[in-house]
Amino acid sequence: MNIGSGLMKCLAYVVLGCALTQIAAFGADQAAPTANATASAEDAGLRAQVLLKRAVAHYQDIKHPALADFTSKGEFVDRELYVYVVSTAGVLLASGGPSSSVIGRNVADQQDALGKPFFRELLTNAQTNESGTVEYQWLNPVDNKVERKVAQFQKIGDRIIVVGYYVAHATPEQAQALLARAVDAVRANQDQQLGQGQRIPRRPRSLARRGSVAGEGAALDRARSLSRSASSKRPRHIRCSAHQWWAVA
Repeated sequence: MNIGSGLMKCLAYVVLGCALTQIAAFGADQAAPTANATASAEDAGLRAQVLLKRAVAHYQDIKHPALADFTSKGEFVDRELYVYVVSTAGVLLASGGPSSSVIGRNVADQQDALGKPFFRELLTNAQTNESGTVEYQWLNPVDNKVERKVAQFQKIGDRIIVVGYYVAHATPEQAQALLARAVDAVRANQDQQLGQGQRIPRRPRSLARRGSVAGEGAALDRARSLSRSASSKRPRHIRCSAHQWWAVA
């Protein structure tokens, strides 16, 4: 099929929007209604930045004794957020979270739930950057599930101070808004094609044999008919659902 790149992008947005809508709806049904579980990624990210700045200032103030403060369940633990420190050689020096059980060990080759050597990536980034972020998959102690986590780090000498936060899933409202924008983009691209007299792609025969959504064939036939006469007539709007365009792709 010869489909324009603009239309392909729109179709990708539709597929993504549909997937996010289902994921968000499922998450809304399954998630526990607690403040920690429903905290937005923006809120967690800001809290992580604040905690990291406090930890950096504390370390700069008293140096090595600060490591014990980071490990204790005190002022450097903010709900699901905690501080951990690793040396540039890869040795874990402090942690206010579950990883406290491996303090003193070299964790450079530690992998996340998907097999990513995220500590190695952290150490590599810290070689050329005083600060930055690394993303990985880690167990969230709040809901006991493996979720996306973003680690923000700041290097001070041969110490790397880190605070990670979990990335929240899209809310149903956000997913619905994304899907609405995707549908609008498909319709706008379709109107542009008709205005330029471009031919709307035909449905593959294999798809016709498999069957499709009721009413799809009529909508496509109408679209092809309008496309043939677009050069001599004023373009008309075609009502076509996002699911139908997904089937065409």
